[in-house]
Amino acid sequence: MKISLSVSSRYLSWTGLALLGLAAVGLAQSVERSELELRHRALTRARYGMSAWPRDAARDGLVREFAFPGWSAGELQIQDGLLTRPYTHEPRAALRPGAASAPSFVLETRVADTVEGAEEQLVDWLAGLQSTEPAPSAAQVGLLLGDAAFVGRSGAGATTLSWVAFVRGNVAVRVSACDPVREPALDLGALAQAVDQAVHLAPRLAAGVLPRRPAITALALPRASAQAGDVLEIELAVEDPARGEPHLGWLVAGGQGYVERGRDGRWRLHTTGPGALTLRLEVTGSTGTSTRRELALDVRDD
Repeated sequence: MKISLSVSSRYLSWTGLALLGLAAVGLAQSVERSELELRHRALTRARYGMSAWPRDAARDGLVREFAFPGWSAGELQIQDGLLTRPYTHEPRAALRPGAASAPSFVLETRVADTVEGAEEQLVDWLAGLQSTEPAPSAAQVGLLLGDAAFVGRSGAGATTLSWVAFVRGNVAVRVSACDPVREPALDLGALAQAVDQAVHLAPRLAAGVLPRRPAITALALPRASAQAGDVLEIELAVEDPARGEPHLGWLVAGGQGYVERGRDGRWRLHTTGPGALTLRLEVTGSTGTSTRRELALDVRDD
């Protein structure tokens, strides 16, 4: 599917993971890590036997709008290719009045370019654990999924899990319970297996072939500089690799401003203060892969 229009929106942060105490760590290879962090990651790889993890074939992607029967998906948040979405009970399946408004679990997925990239995402999650003892493998609790999979136990019950994380090919997945005490019977294992099955059935890629990404064929502002208070229309053209509906995420950084859609259907950047403004766009395709671009704008004082 091709979209050619002027697009932008306010980039809103979702704080659910912060409330859960979970870390959604980006995998951008350009990120510089401290020597201490590098040593910790090396220790994590060794502790979990990463060199012996089996490797399934890479896939062309994983459906972005993942649906679980009986559950309603909340707002999707995407940062550096990591997709995060909360799920709540559908009203007819709510445990008690008002329970449908409280998320039950969070699904995180990343479609990496390579198997190694997905494995590094799993290492990120494992490296962020507080316990000095390795998390048990999924097989230790009777779960068979992924190439490598691990779980977090919960004190809410003997069989209650707080999270399940795994990698299959170039796709990394984590399913995390929001409140195991509130919902000790939540079957995270079954949810994780449903995602794993979808990954397993996705089109396989030949060796050396990368998953298809959405294309940003046009992204421009009418000029490279502006005065604070100016409103600039954004030109954009995007193509989804599977002819689906791309997801657009915008971030205004470095300067002051926001983007929103007007009543006329056009989308504009509103500058609210001086500074070197960067307008960043992350487009995520219907198969979960992402492409990022940015524009620079010099905003002068009035």
